[in-house]
Amino acid sequence: MKFYRTKVQKISKPVTSFGEIYFVNQEFKNIGLSEFIDTELGNRGKKGSYTYGKIIQT
Repeated sequence: MKFYRTKVQKISKPVTSFGEIYFVNQEFKNIGLSEFIDTELGNRGKKGSYTYGKIIQT
C-alpha cells in the first residue's frame, strides 16, 4: 500500500457554499476569458442585455 502526503493550506477567508463558484469567477476575470469570448463571438444584437462572456460565466 502506498501513502501520499497532502499539503494543506490555511486560509483566512470565510468559507461559503458558493466558494468554488467564486473561485471560477475570479479566474474568468484574472485571465480575461469573458472579454476573449466576447471578441470571438461578437455582439448579441440590440436586444441582448448581457454579453456572451457574462452568460457563459454565470
